[in-house]
Amino acid sequence: MEENIKLSIIIPIFNMEQYLPCCFESIVKQGWNEQYVEIICVDDGSTDNSLSICRKYEEEYQYIKVFSKVNGGVSTARNFGLGKATGDYIYWIDPDDYIDDKFYITIRDILEQNYDAVFFDFITMFPSGKKIRSKYGSNSSEIDHDTYVIDACNGMCNTRPLCIKIVKRRYWQEVGFPEDISYSEDYKAWTYLLIKLRKIYYINEVLYYYRMQSNSICHNVSMDDIMTAFRLAKERCDFLEHNNYNISRIGEATTACMLLQEMINFSIREGKEDSKFLFNGSVK
Repeated sequence: MEENIKLSIIIPIFNMEQYLPCCFESIVKQGWNEQYVEIICVDDGSTDNSLSICRKYEEEYQYIKVFSKVNGGVSTARNFGLGKATGDYIYWIDPDDYIDDKFYITIRDILEQNYDAVFFDFITMFPSGKKIRSKYGSNSSEIDHDTYVIDACNGMCNTRPLCIKIVKRRYWQEVGFPEDISYSEDYKAWTYLLIKLRKIYYINEVLYYYRMQSNSICHNVSMDDIMTAFRLAKERCDFLEHNNYNISRIGEATTACMLLQEMINFSIREGKEDSKFLFNGSVK
């Protein structure tokens, strides 16, 4: 591995003491070359033992760096981490998830080939014990940029999560995360980063395990959050069309259907099940 190839893994953390040890253990067992990786943990004002758990691993492993800040939301934590990163590539891990044992040995030689972005398959784990693999293709290969943009816009699930993408740091520095919204902020950031990438590689292997939590932000959204996500779905299509991508509106429609279901879920949770509540307003 070339010495100048270095990966910055950023973990934004808020009150995740229950899952952090599993996340950290999946990282430290990789057998990293310490000149290759840095783990940047950003504690966003946790009120549980998350920070002390991070400090414990920081003391034991030289490549783990822990920072603590006043709570400001996940976007502020991610932007803070970006400001501390020194690697050629950025990778995001959620603190309640974990990476596969073969993560490092799978990605290291591929990153050496100077791709702008590398992505891979993941498994979603539900509280019931059910597991679902999200795949993009049948074989590992370089992906045509325009094809990838269209697939992303058409709502392919394996193009959405940040946790399955390793991207050159310079692109993230040009984009960053919007701090004025708290839901789908990664969706908005990825839209503007997407068109900058040219050389993209897909790994047909599961390298990430995502926990679907009943108390996660995606299950506890407000109606305003959902309406914001509607708007962002439309903005993505408008933005890509403006940049001369010949896309369909399938992705916008797919996102709309998903968010409509979330609106219904929200209404049931709030005990407001009549249609007037659901559709009191319009998305333009």
